[in-house]
Parts: sequence; structure tokens; C-alpha cells
Amino acid sequence: MSLTERPIFSRAAVFLAVVIVALAYTLATDHTWEDYWITFRSSKNLATGNGLVHQPGERLHTFTSPLGVLLPALCSFVTGNQSDIAALWLFRLLCIASLGGAAVLGYLTAIGSGIHKAAVGFFVAWWIADNKTQDFSANGMETSLLLLFITWSAWALFACTSPRPWLHLGLAWAGLMWTRPDSFITIAAMGAGVLIFGSEANSRLSRKKWLKLFLQAAGICALAYLPWFLGAWLYYGSPVPHTVTAKASIAGAKPLLGFVWTFIEIPLTGLFKPGVLEAAFAPSNIRFGGWPDVVEAGCRIFGLICYVVWLLPWVRWQARVCSFVFAIFLAYLDYFPAYPASWYLPGPVWFGLIGLAGLFELGFRHGSLLKKACWSASAAFLLLAIWMSLQSARTFAAQQKIVDGGNRKNIGLWLKQNARPTDTVFMECLGYIGYYSELRTHDWPGLSSPTVVALTRECGLDWSCLLQRLKPDWVVVRPQELVKHFSSGLGSPGLPYELVRVFDVTQELEELDLYGQGLLSFDCCFLAFKRKEPVQ
Repeated sequence: MSLTERPIFSRAAVFLAVVIVALAYTLATDHTWEDYWITFRSSKNLATGNGLVHQPGERLHTFTSPLGVLLPALCSFVTGNQSDIAALWLFRLLCIASLGGAAVLGYLTAIGSGIHKAAVGFFVAWWIADNKTQDFSANGMETSLLLLFITWSAWALFACTSPRPWLHLGLAWAGLMWTRPDSFITIAAMGAGVLIFGSEANSRLSRKKWLKLFLQAAGICALAYLPWFLGAWLYYGSPVPHTVTAKASIAGAKPLLGFVWTFIEIPLTGLFKPGVLEAAFAPSNIRFGGWPDVVEAGCRIFGLICYVVWLLPWVRWQARVCSFVFAIFLAYLDYFPAYPASWYLPGPVWFGLIGLAGLFELGFRHGSLLKKACWSASAAFLLLAIWMSLQSARTFAAQQKIVDGGNRKNIGLWLKQNARPTDTVFMECLGYIGYYSELRTHDWPGLSSPTVVALTRECGLDWSCLLQRLKPDWVVVRPQELVKHFSSGLGSPGLPYELVRVFDVTQELEELDLYGQGLLSFDCCFLAFKRKEPVQ
């Protein structure tokens, strides 16, 4: 589309559409992700003067996103530290506004890239309808902030008319680093994609000029991110978040060559086995089951298409860059974390949708038969996305009411009432239980506990060995974890624990007719054990 053509939407219309849909989704679900409460415990301690720590007196970097912990701390401080819910809603509103800004920048990027107006229209509709983008932009995670800086970066590369695009790009890159320190992978992928596909003939800049722009932007990024990098190093003793250290302790080192193979293997085998391709567009944690096979298959097909667009030379270069970043992003998430966490995926989804729009515009511009095929495929994908969002909203509303707010939060409150303030508790799900219990936590794999990380080097994945050395006062586990990790049960001489309470909402969930029941069932029951003898 020519830049002189009338845009298909106004900027205000795009902003309002995204904000209204996100706000409606949030009001319908009231969903607050488990990990928000892990981070907010540090946020609340900072806002109340106890330092940016999970446990007062222990300087441990128990969060990953600097903005994801500082903004909730600001929200708590602004609300007088009187209401966690008020702080959460203020943070939600900031995130929803960020999502609206990201939508406008993404829209301007698509227009500035010259993508056909019909493809731009579907891109905007697809993105608004994406279930994970809606959920994770207002459930307490930093996702919408990440999307804001991703779209700002893409706009600076593809559509910026400023005489200093390097300044915009550098600030956007710095925002990415402030949002997630592993964003250097996204930055590198975007830079590599531009150098590969953005020749002087199609991008108006030579590769030498692109490199100069990237170096200037990198300098701005380094200056803007340096205060946090140095501050974290001085405060915690390392700029590397302890969350990364804890997860690495169980994942182990992985060679770079394995990542290259994963990048190649995904499009070759992705259609024939569950994995990262369908995870990108499917409802959160679809691997737990409970969704129709046709949903998984449809998402896998669209994921594969987005993954390979960069290989097609007749697609415009901006769309190829975005498809390339999508592929790199998915391969990284598939290889290093082994399976992509759902809140990571809205970022690559944005890139994938731009790539998909670049492919579909070929049909919109050419023969009538191809045009009809593109209209049909676009509409089918949009209808699937809308249906998944509606069903996901129902599922997450039930999760919040029954599983999270109705069970895990209650476990934390029960522990606060029945445990001594000096007691310790071991569990895997650190968020709700850890926050509301206010106890010293030893979680798996040790996000809040350097002791667990140290013992893991000795015990490996053996929880029996871990508890014998850790000696927590309380243990909270799912029944499946009890079977998997404690073959002789909790109650042997080395593990002197007694079952004192069962928290089970299985019956309430079984009465519901929902898709995605597998995720809810995984967290429906917890067993609380108390140590029978004092620690010597």
C-alpha cells in the first residue's frame, strides 16, 4: 500500500479497539498469573522500605523483569501500600495502555512497510484476537511492556521518518532490556534479519549504513540500560537474575549447535508432533490437554506458515525479517527452556503475524482465485483466534475463581494462620502460596532459595534427598508430585512429615464444561504436610 493512500483505520480506532477488548477480557476473567505474586512480593517489600528483595534481609534477585518489578512497586506506593488489589489494577491499566500503544506502533509499522491494506486489516484483527496477548497483557506479567518496545523497534526499522532513527531504535532496545534481559536475543535476531534481507535496493540503506545505525542504537541502549545493570550488580552481587541461575541448575548447559539444529528441525518435524509451532497461537499451556485436535492442528499449520515466510524471496523484505525473528524466537524458546512459557509467546506472535500479513498480501494483490483463497484463509484464522480467546476467557475465569483465588491463595492464608513466622515451606508453585503465607520459602527449582539451588547440585532432581537436607517445616505438593518424587511417601524416618490438610477443588472443576481442563486439573489438588519433629 502506498503511504499516500488513506489508512484502513485511524490510530485512535486501533488504540481504543485494543484497550476495550483487553479491558473486557480482564473484567471477565480477573485473571492474575501465578508469577505476578512471586514478583510482587519483592515489589511490595521495596514499596514498604524493606528493599527490593523476596525475603527481608536477604539480597536475592528473585525476579527477571526490572520493569516488571519496579512498576508494581510504584503502583503499590502510589496506592499507599494499603491494597494489593488496587496496586494490581493500577498496574493492569498501565499494561493495557502499553498494549494500546503497541497496537498503534504495530499498525504504523505495517502501513509504513507498504503492506496491502487488506492484509493490514487482518493483521490488526488477528492481533487483537490473540488469546495470550489479551491475557498476559493484563494478568500481572510484563508482556504488554515487551510488546510496546518490540513494536517501537520494528517501527524504528521499517517506518520511522525521523532524521534520527537510531535514537528511537536505541531507546526501544533499552526498553526491551529493561523489560527482559534476555531480549538481546530478539535484538540480535532483528539486526541479523535486516542485514540479510534489507538490501540498499529495497530498504534504501546499504548494509554498511545499517551497521552504522545499529552501532549508534547499541550505544544508546547500553547507556540507558547501564544504570540497572550496574545497580543490580552492586546490590545483588551479580547482574544475572537468580531466577536464571535456578532454572539453569536443573536444565544444565546446552551447546549452541543444538540450537542451530532445533532451528532447522522445527519446520521439518513440527507438523507431525506437538511442540512450539502450535503453542505460538494456541491457548495457554495447550500441552496439558482439553482442547479439540482441530485447534491444535490449525494452530500448528499457521505457526509453520509464519515460520517459513522468510524463505520466500517474493515476499516484501520487512515481512521476511519479521518471519525470521519469529523463527529464531521459537527455536530459542523450544531449545533452551525446553518448552515455551506462555507469557513469552505474544512477542514472537507479533512478528509471525507481520510475516503472515506479508505473505497474504501477495494473494490480495494478484489473481482472483488466489485473492479468494487468501480471504478465506484469513477469515478462517480470524474466526479460530476469536473462538480461542472466548473459550480461554471462560477457562481463565474458572482458574482464577476456583484454582488460584479459591485454592492456592487459601493455602497461603491457611499457612499464615497455622505456621509460626519463622517456619519455612517447600513447594513448586511459589506465587500465591509464597505471597499469602509470608513464610520463608524454599521452592523448586529455587527461584527464591539459593539453598535449594546449592542442594540441587548434590541431589539433582531427587526431592527426597533435597528435603532430607533442607528440613522445611512445611511441604505443599500436588498428589502427582508425591507419587513421582516420594515413592515411600512422606512419613519415613528421613522424612518425618504428616498430612495435615488436603486442598482439593476437583469436584468443582468437574462440574464445569470448559476447554483446557487439563491445565485446571493439574493444579486442582494440593497436600499440606507438617514436620512431626523439630529441626535439630
